[in-house]
Amino acid sequence: MEDHAAVTLDLPAGIRELREEMIRRFEQVDRRFEQVDRRFVWLVGMQMAVLVAVIGSLVGPYYR
Repeated sequence: MEDHAAVTLDLPAGIRELREEMIRRFEQVDRRFEQVDRRFVWLVGMQMAVLVAVIGSLVGPYYR
């Protein structure tokens, strides 16, 4: 019975530690997604710039 009581008393502390660990891990995941999001924005921006340049070079001769 004493072992059961000791485990029951330690349970809230264990849950609190687990919650803190999960919060730290989710913060790391959030930071990684922010980095990926920034790279994605740069990639799309570069593709749009190339698309505008290609369209400009194809349309340019028609207006000469």
